Amino acid sequence: MYYSYIVPIPQIQGKIRIKTGTYVELEISRKYVSRTKHSQPTRVAIGKVDPEHKEYMFPNEAYYEHVPDPVYPEVIPQARSKCLRIGTYLVIKKVIKDLGLSPMIEGLKFKPEGLLFDLASYLIVEQDNAGQYYPDYAFNHPLFSDGMHIYSDSTVSTFFHGITDDQRVNFLEAWNKERDHENKIYISYDSTNRNCQAGEVSFAEQGHAKDDESKPIVNISIAYDTDNRIPLLYENYPGSIPDVSQLEYLAQKLHGYGYHNIGIIIDRGYFSEKNLHFLDSHQIPFIIMVKGVRAVVGKAIEDVKGTFENNRKCRNKKYRVYGTTTKRQLYETDKEERWFHIFYNDVRGARERERIEDKVLNARKKLERMIGSRMQYVETEETKEKAEETAASAEKEMNRIQKEKEQIEKNLRALHRVSNSQYFDLILDKEGVLTAVIEKEDLINKEKNGCGYFSIISSEEMTADKALMLYKGRDPSEKLFCAGKSFLGDHASRVYSDESEEGKTLIQFIALLIRQKMYTCLLDENLKQTSPLNFMDVPAAIKELEKIEMTQLPDGTYRLSWAVTATQKTILSAFKMKESDIKNGAKEIADYLNPCKDLDSSVQKIGS
Repeated sequence: MYYSYIVPIPQIQGKIRIKTGTYVELEISRKYVSRTKHSQPTRVAIGKVDPEHKEYMFPNEAYYEHVPDPVYPEVIPQARSKCLRIGTYLVIKKVIKDLGLSPMIEGLKFKPEGLLFDLASYLIVEQDNAGQYYPDYAFNHPLFSDGMHIYSDSTVSTFFHGITDDQRVNFLEAWNKERDHENKIYISYDSTNRNCQAGEVSFAEQGHAKDDESKPIVNISIAYDTDNRIPLLYENYPGSIPDVSQLEYLAQKLHGYGYHNIGIIIDRGYFSEKNLHFLDSHQIPFIIMVKGVRAVVGKAIEDVKGTFENNRKCRNKKYRVYGTTTKRQLYETDKEERWFHIFYNDVRGARERERIEDKVLNARKKLERMIGSRMQYVETEETKEKAEETAASAEKEMNRIQKEKEQIEKNLRALHRVSNSQYFDLILDKEGVLTAVIEKEDLINKEKNGCGYFSIISSEEMTADKALMLYKGRDPSEKLFCAGKSFLGDHASRVYSDESEEGKTLIQFIALLIRQKMYTCLLDENLKQTSPLNFMDVPAAIKELEKIEMTQLPDGTYRLSWAVTATQKTILSAFKMKESDIKNGAKEIADYLNPCKDLDSSVQKIGS
């Protein structure tokens, strides 16, 4: 598609040619051909010569993709929807200003300028990360790009690839430079992985994939400041590296960014003697959830059981649990004692006990259906006698025995598939046939007695209440990964090179910064309400904001379609915005998109 305005034909010595006197082509690369022993140029059409102005041409998308310093008109007359959804755009614009992102981005000289914020907005609004659908989003939304220019999916791909390591590193440095380095902060650290259409992504490797184990993965982790409720940095690292191994490098990186007075909050996936000793050796306090690690906390729970579960002084009102603290060593090799914060919740306990009863009942039903099946091969006197008969009879008997063993293996595989069969003793007769299943009552009772309890361990002295509040403060970082997987389409990485992978992850991180700010603003405003509002979460708020529209009238001017609703006003109030901000924003967009009225002809001449 060629645009309806003209620009000067680029003067790039040796790179420009005009084919058949009409099409302007630019040489973008050369490839050596061994057969001809010459290099062969690769050219792309960037425009079509204007018959009335031979030194000008009508540009196409490739012109803006390949020509250095292309000429942009003040207004690009291109296909755009007559109905623009402006609500989310104006909110994101306000959030970007509040976060101070624009000055950071401007200093990094991304080209084309503004496309980074457009792509971040696209990720947030459309909940997808497939670049080929970006033009559809841009068609009916205002844009941050110069001239609100709608770039093609190929330009988006080139933009990902063109983000340099320096730009990525410099952005993280600029972002963290503005954070709090003086007061002590607790940082929540978590990681996930995503399947990768590998291509040439060198660090996409086989690992512990959470979705499709057959595909290579890229690991990504985020460090989150729980005090200030904001992400600090992200890491991309090879899929074969376990999460626990990366923790050491995170600590070093945080020190490099100037965070010296920190504590770290991690989940049980990072629970290892090596990790905790590393944190000790670097004097980094930690808080870790050890739910399910009964070998470590079982004795601590037994010691305090019955002393706090009904004591109102031990009750945490916000989370409706009872808690107490005891001090002991975590490992035999520990040089320090740790604070074990033991919690109990009646509702949780009843729910967990019910789950155990269901598991035992289901396992019993499956096992009882297997009664009468042989689980062992036992050689009897009868089989010995048959084996001593003629060679022909012996061969027949061996075949029968082999079939019996194969059936037993099949039965054992079926037994293995019965989940929670560890709750039962299996009774076999002298021929190896399953005759009865008996519950292991002591084991079941012991497991049920532990229901409703969970534990948090801290390396610093603190109350059970404080430990719980700090650990619960990591919930937003969990929601970041939920956002990354569900709302930003980050379950798969649709790129084919290291550069594109790194570039795309940077944009996703910036989208997360914006989305997290939206989340905290909506959450804080919702807490002020007398009763929670179901539209005060990010997806629901975006759905409402997308209803704020502008329509292009016959005179070519865009105007608001209708007034802001009461629901939309409540959402806007979370961002310190009013209906007047929407009206002013709509007017700015309308003025920006208003067609030029001072042209001497239907063709707009751009540049000189």
